[in-house]
Amino acid sequence: MGSLPIPFISTYHLTITFVSTIIGVGILTLPRVAGEKLGTPDVWIEVILSGIISFLAVCICLYLSNRFPQETLYHYNKRIVGKILGAVISLLYIVHYLFYSAYEARVQAEAVRHYLLDQTPIEVTILAFLLVGVYLTTGGLPAIVRISVFYFPITLVIIFSIVLLNWQNFKLDNLRPVMEFGPLPLASSLLSTSQAFSGVEVVLFFLAYTKEARKALRPLLLGTALVTLIYMITVMMVIGSLTLEETKTLTWPTMEFVKQIEFPGAFFEHFEIFFISIWLLNMFTTFFVDLYLASFGISLLFGWNIRPVMLGLVPVLYVIASLPKDLNEVMRLSNLLGTTSVFASLVIPGVLLFLSVLLGKRNDNSRMAKAGKEG
Repeated sequence: MGSLPIPFISTYHLTITFVSTIIGVGILTLPRVAGEKLGTPDVWIEVILSGIISFLAVCICLYLSNRFPQETLYHYNKRIVGKILGAVISLLYIVHYLFYSAYEARVQAEAVRHYLLDQTPIEVTILAFLLVGVYLTTGGLPAIVRISVFYFPITLVIIFSIVLLNWQNFKLDNLRPVMEFGPLPLASSLLSTSQAFSGVEVVLFFLAYTKEARKALRPLLLGTALVTLIYMITVMMVIGSLTLEETKTLTWPTMEFVKQIEFPGAFFEHFEIFFISIWLLNMFTTFFVDLYLASFGISLLFGWNIRPVMLGLVPVLYVIASLPKDLNEVMRLSNLLGTTSVFASLVIPGVLLFLSVLLGKRNDNSRMAKAGKEG
């Protein structure tokens, strides 16, 4: 009643899905958002600090989930804080994933209208994105993992190709001076990069379906390091090529950076089409995960079948995605979701881990079953 039949996945599949979930909208806007807030070219240092905080979040989520083997946060939160508070926490995560899914649908529509289909009504693009996404999500976690694994190497090739092809435009002087005003501005603007690292908390759900979950720490930390490396290289190249002042004036600075690529002899033009195609695929992989987790939570909370829930969420997501009147309101929603992501990946799991240790809460049945099997 509550979930689709799901086979166990490997730590490799978990890590690929984890990385694909995090890399989404943020890579297009991170240089501008962080540059505006920080006001200095030290954005790459701020990305590294955010990566270190994400390491901490991964560890907390992993240790919490490993106390309740083969259960997701939706299952074990009530064991820790009781049924009522557990239902409230599940509802908070559901709302977070609903708004994040709708936000992704709206941002991709804005980018597609700006770069590809300027005459197509944005409502059509949003609805097409939602319907395709829901169709693929009905395949459940196995379909999500297969798609993530298939597109992941293509994504890496495109991203690092862009860096190499634009290397001649990079100027190290645009990243200087380093830490001109000391470390305090970095600490005060750290929240501006939180939206780009959204998705760390999927560990709380997908670890339950992972083989050898207790060995997942190293792969997940390597995945977090890869995300941090991609973001750091992206912001360094964008600001190093466009300068901080120009980056702050651009809506999609990473896309403008890609448009600078020129091939000798005009053999090939408009390389940004490749980039936006891959970026759209990454948006889909992030959307699949968020929609699946929202639907999964609703199905468990109310005892409904998950597939009708997914279909029923299409009009809800469409309405939420249509709420922002313009791109400025979309960016304000992005900032809000960045804050809620900190609570979803760090604050709430940290509190639950503390309470589970303090109260001695864990899945004893699984431990007993494991002990009996080993015996």
